[in-house]
This record gives sequence, structure tokens and C-alpha cells, in this order.
Amino acid sequence: MKKICVLLTSFLIVCLFTFNVKALETPNLSNYENALAEINKEYHTHFIILTEEQYKTENYQSIYNKTYDEYIQNILDTDVEIFKSEFIKAISYNDNAEVQINTNARSTFGTKSVNFYENKNRMTLSYKYNGRTFDTSYKPSATVQRLNSSVFFLMRSYTGSFKNSNRTYSVIASGEIVTGFGVQKGHKFTVNFNL
Repeated sequence: MKKICVLLTSFLIVCLFTFNVKALETPNLSNYENALAEINKEYHTHFIILTEEQYKTENYQSIYNKTYDEYIQNILDTDVEIFKSEFIKAISYNDNAEVQINTNARSTFGTKSVNFYENKNRMTLSYKYNGRTFDTSYKPSATVQRLNSSVFFLMRSYTGSFKNSNRTYSVIASGEIVTGFGVQKGHKFTVNFNL
């Protein structure tokens, strides 16, 4: 009986030493969270490091092409100063864009693209016009593409309205700014398409 107890105790001790304790640890992101809090306060932004629930339920796994653990490990493998500089680079200083549409026909369908968010994204508007005004019987549609793979605006929805006697179609795109380390939700860009 003593031999069994000694053998069992020895086995447990060996197992405890070979068990990967790191798997039980939660990653310590406090330095990164503090750095992000400083940036948010100084630049009046709202960047966040995604929680596991946000990451999985809001489809960020397909955006980042990483598991949540890989996303967190990417943050932990990055120097805090580099981490801060990446968020500072993502700050948008101009949330408005104006584009002039040159028309050569009286009535037709058209598309016009414009780069915005410091050339990190492109918005394309599909529209119909009658000479010098937009045709209000046709609701224009807007799409947004990302041009930069590391920092970009992810449009979740948009609204559009005719202005300036139907010579301007104004698109307000709502979504978030995505960086390699986190996001700023609730961001909006306004792009005015002028005939």
C-alpha cells in the first residue's frame, strides 16, 4: 500500500512539472491597455482590444485570418511603443471627402470611385443622373473596399441623401477602423459626390 501511495505521489509530481502551466495563465495585456487608454485620452479616440466574445461573434476571425489566441499573441509579441505608434497612425484627421463627377451625357447610369481615409479605402457610388442632377427615382448604392491590409475602415452600414438641389449625393458610412491590434467602433466617414 505504501508503494502504491509513493508511486502515485511520484507520478503526480512528475505530471505537475511537465504540465504546461502557461495554458492556464490569462495573458497580461495591462501594459497595452494602459497605452491604449493614454492614446484614447490624448487623441479623443475610442480604440479597444477586442474581447474573445467580440472577436468570435462579430466575425473578426475572418478579417484577421487568425484565431483569438493568435490575435492576442500578436499583441503580446509586439513592443508597447510599436503598438502605440500603430494606433496613432490609424487616427483619422479628415472624416470628409468631396468628389466631382464629370458628366458627358444627358441621362445615364454611372459609377464613381474615390479614395478616402488617407488612401486606406475606396468608396464606389453607383448612380443615375439626368444632365446636371441626380435622378432621385433611382437610389444610389455605395460600396467600400480596403486598400491597405493593416489599417482600414470596415463599413458596416451607410445612409445616403440627395442635397444641393439634387446635385450632391452625400454618403455617411458607419463602421469601425481596424488595426492589427484592435478597433475603433462607431466611426463615420462622409463622402459627398457632386455633379
